[in-house]
Amino acid sequence: MSNIGPIELIMLVLLYLLFCALVGRFASNRGRSAGMWFLVALLISPLIALLIVLVMGEGDRAPIVGAADEIAKLAALRDSGAITPEEYEGQKQALLAAGRGRPG
Repeated sequence: MSNIGPIELIMLVLLYLLFCALVGRFASNRGRSAGMWFLVALLISPLIALLIVLVMGEGDRAPIVGAADEIAKLAALRDSGAITPEEYEGQKQALLAAGRGRPG
């Protein structure tokens, strides 16, 4: 049995963490939570976590910023007089309610 020195142990741990981070990054590119998949890879195995992400396919890529953009457009319409302040508030509340129903 060969002894692993402290330098080799640190290198192995850093390599393991790097692979976990790469799984998180890959999951993020597929519309999944990078932090959650980093933790999953850390707990079970980067290889197994990567296989799970591959099998799960693409996640929801609907941007949260979309609602903010729509609200900004509505505000511009309200300011120009194209819609009333009441219409603006109604549309804004509908967009915010739809955003709250989105899974995180």
